[in-house]
Amino acid sequence: MKTNKIDRLLLIITSLGYALIWALVMIAPGYITWTFKKNFSHGNIFFLIVAFVIFVLLNIIVATVIPKKIKESFCKISDQLIVILTVIEVFVLIYMVYNYYFICGWDPGNDIYPDVLYVATGETELLHHYYFSIWPNNLFMVYIFSIVRKIDLCFGFLDVKTGYMGLLSFQSVIFSLVGFFTYKIARKVTNSVKTAWFAWLLYLCLVAVSPWLTFAYSDATGLLFPMLCVYLYLKAKDKGNFIYWGAIGLFGYFGYKIKPQTVFVLFSVLVIEFVLFFLNCKKQAFKELFKSVLKGALPLFVGIAIAITFVNHASNSMGYRLDTNKNFGWQHYLMMGLNDETDGACLPADSYISLSPATKEERAKVNLAEAKRRFLAYGAVGFLKHTAKKTLLNFDDGTFAWEEEGNFYKITFKDKNRFLSPMLKSIYYEDGKYTKRWRDFAQMCWIFCLTGIVAFFIHIWRKKENYDSIVFVMVLSLAMLTAFETLFEARARYLFTYAPVFICISMIGWSAVVTYLSRIVNARFHFVSRFRLGTKK
Repeated sequence: MKTNKIDRLLLIITSLGYALIWALVMIAPGYITWTFKKNFSHGNIFFLIVAFVIFVLLNIIVATVIPKKIKESFCKISDQLIVILTVIEVFVLIYMVYNYYFICGWDPGNDIYPDVLYVATGETELLHHYYFSIWPNNLFMVYIFSIVRKIDLCFGFLDVKTGYMGLLSFQSVIFSLVGFFTYKIARKVTNSVKTAWFAWLLYLCLVAVSPWLTFAYSDATGLLFPMLCVYLYLKAKDKGNFIYWGAIGLFGYFGYKIKPQTVFVLFSVLVIEFVLFFLNCKKQAFKELFKSVLKGALPLFVGIAIAITFVNHASNSMGYRLDTNKNFGWQHYLMMGLNDETDGACLPADSYISLSPATKEERAKVNLAEAKRRFLAYGAVGFLKHTAKKTLLNFDDGTFAWEEEGNFYKITFKDKNRFLSPMLKSIYYEDGKYTKRWRDFAQMCWIFCLTGIVAFFIHIWRKKENYDSIVFVMVLSLAMLTAFETLFEARARYLFTYAPVFICISMIGWSAVVTYLSRIVNARFHFVSRFRLGTKK
């Protein structure tokens, strides 16, 4: 895809934004305190240096130690191998979470999980009508989980009585599939098997082994949709099949109903395709343009229409009696994002403000009035400081705010065995023997990922290369996500569903860094060789 004025504007805004975010994350933690700030053993610069050294050493090993024939053979079986490892990963993740999972005392454990059991068994009189009246966006997730629970009751074999392992097994499949999509997308956009495997390895370290897998909630389940839509977009552009376009609309809307932020990929596809259509208007005949609309846009919107119909039917079929006047709108989250008590994160007092009005219309007015009051109270300098703290709250946490929600460990279970259960609990549980080491490791992976994104923008400006439209879809979706989290409620875990997208963009950047360093080393080696042979005067 050749860059145009619109693409360049997108790149300018996004690259400047992420350069500022990166600089803030690398420098500010030593000088600024914010809500939910994690205390790591070392600074982010140290983590970046260690990660960079490991990355360079791995590249050197691949380039010099592994024989050429083995690398050629590996490239031939690479796609088959990732399928095998994806299947293995499913069972490994299931067994891992089986050994340390717990049930939390906030939304996933208090409201989502019980209602999944009630819907699956038809106990509609016990449903949490009040909770879902306020947050109806979680209804579709309950419907999906209730189907998983019914399957678990028929075929499950791990803690079927509690019903939670069935949900975590389902999410283990999702996490493994997303790793597969990460590999395929990274290979497509970089045209490098090595970079694709590095992307998959980074995904394993940052996402696949993340304890957020143990939460049957939108943060983990929603992980599927951004990468699935990007992968479907990749297939749609390659194959031109209307089924892929329809699937983008279908799963894009499904993702929106499970985790609203995931819709940014669908928005990005629509924006990028509209730009391409606009640019091609002058180059193609009307007949060709009409065909492209029939093959792409029409199936996409049909997919959205089917998804809307299905979601509405699913939500209405569970027996909920919702009070629509209790529903919190976007105005509530805008107001919350401006609070200075938790630096824009969740604040219980804001829920009381929103619950006071009797109707949605009154609530919207109250929320907007309070948001305006808070904004004006900051002043220009105060608002910049507030935005900086929100940015650090969102981006300076490779654990994605692990253990930062209230009543985190509501129900824990006895060790499943003498070795793996205690070991995993000592890594992920609060105050475990190795918890601090895992946090440091997660932060190192995240800082490495964030730096790669900055490297991507430097590379794209330096080389002025034309990238596939898939790359611009991912860049635009990250720009939308960042703007959304900056404007509305802040939370590091809200970035988790986009972690694989961050990884793909990051690996493009790190691939460019390796290429650049290789050229410097080769040029230096060539110069020294010529000098020693007496060919250099």
